[in-house]
Amino acid sequence: MSHGPSPPEAPARMTARQVTRQPVHINNSRLIPRLLPELIHLRPWFQMVLDLLVILASAYACAFTLDGLREPQIWPIPSSYWVAVLLTLMMTPWVFHRFGLYRAQRSESIVPELVQLVSAWVTIAMLLSVVAVLTKTNILISRVWLASWGFSALGGMMLSRLLIASAYHRLATSGIDNRNIVVVGSGSLAKHVVAKIHRTPSAGLCVLGYFAAHEGEPAASLPIPYLGELDELATYLNSQAVRPDEIWFALPGRMTHRIEEFSDLITRSTYDFRIVPDTLDYALLNQKVKDIAGLPTVTLNKAPTDGINRFVKAVEDRVLACLILILVAPLMLVIALAVKLGSPGPVIFKQKRHGWNGHVITIYKFRTMQVHEEPGGQVTLATRNDPRVTRVGRFLRRTSLDEFPQFINVLQGRLSIVGPRAQPVSINDKFSTQIAGYVLRHKVKPGITGWAQVNGWRGDMSNLDAVRQRIEHDLFYIKNWSVWFDLAIILLTVVRGFNSPNAH
Repeated sequence: MSHGPSPPEAPARMTARQVTRQPVHINNSRLIPRLLPELIHLRPWFQMVLDLLVILASAYACAFTLDGLREPQIWPIPSSYWVAVLLTLMMTPWVFHRFGLYRAQRSESIVPELVQLVSAWVTIAMLLSVVAVLTKTNILISRVWLASWGFSALGGMMLSRLLIASAYHRLATSGIDNRNIVVVGSGSLAKHVVAKIHRTPSAGLCVLGYFAAHEGEPAASLPIPYLGELDELATYLNSQAVRPDEIWFALPGRMTHRIEEFSDLITRSTYDFRIVPDTLDYALLNQKVKDIAGLPTVTLNKAPTDGINRFVKAVEDRVLACLILILVAPLMLVIALAVKLGSPGPVIFKQKRHGWNGHVITIYKFRTMQVHEEPGGQVTLATRNDPRVTRVGRFLRRTSLDEFPQFINVLQGRLSIVGPRAQPVSINDKFSTQIAGYVLRHKVKPGITGWAQVNGWRGDMSNLDAVRQRIEHDLFYIKNWSVWFDLAIILLTVVRGFNSPNAH
């Protein structure tokens, strides 16, 4: 590749000298310690030490406030409290590590980390409660001190993370420890990569430019400097005055074989090469890289409710289902009587639907329609002013009271309280071929309520665009699942779910 003036046929191409003028390198005139970039990579260890100090300081502050003011003393924490404090200090590094809170990575937002922090801290509180009950030491500890210590420590750790994230963001955006990268690729994948980098300045990445994967591609296809075509990459790297730190291959799936052309360059140079998998054409769930048998594997659609999360959600479902059934049992008896007297037929309606991993399950609801049979096992969903719906059934459907028997399905393990709505088998078979990612809803247990329902996407499924919106909400829930997200949806269901205008 020439380093003189750009040829007329490629006016947008950036030469080495032009790229050098780009403000992508650290301003060496600043008085920045040489070891500061290394401190950035030590953030997880620094954060762990700070978490332990916050926990210890909070225990001391709460004990001093509650007891020390009445009886001033240098160390007001009673010896009986030390067991809880020491157990917490020992468990925190392991539990927080399991929740991914000590990973050396830069993210687009601090919010997911704070959500994980709350979940991890609640897990520690549950483990402490179990230990206290088993050892019968719960009577020795003040509940006021325990609660105040728990909330103050959580608040302190959240505040420390916000301050550290802000400080590291300032360091990254000021040019410290920035890495210059060159993107090799084009099309939607390359655009996605560049847009993601631009939206995440804290990642400390500066894009010098890109090499087009397709011959003759317009130089302005990406909003970054055009450096040439794919065949010119080796020449650029061997002669470029501004040395990039990393080379990112963002090639379409059908072109990944071309990476083999650079095998000699990859093995004989000191550049860091990365491959961005072409997964944009797939509806994915929490794709992760995992080492299996010494082989790097990319999981494309792993549900978050696996492993310990599956156990947590099962406990959450059964505890809440028991409480709800106890509370609504009298109302369910009244509804059952109204259904029986309103029209001939059984009180409970049973239907086959797809559950977790596509297995067929039987769900229960209060019957809201006249008893009827459809030919060939066909299922026709209720529509507005459907003549099959009884007068009692219309009220039950509008207020969602017909859903109460499904809490029995939750106790049976067939349903979850929160999750994508279970649809009849014939409806699933229909939409699974029309909407990409539809079957991914079955990566988790279906639910009585869900993120789509509390956002108004329920009722008539004759509109394909409305169904797509429902699926997008379902997949968003699966990707972002947490106990707190479930509790928020349950609360929104109570506020919004009853008397829904979209329920038929």
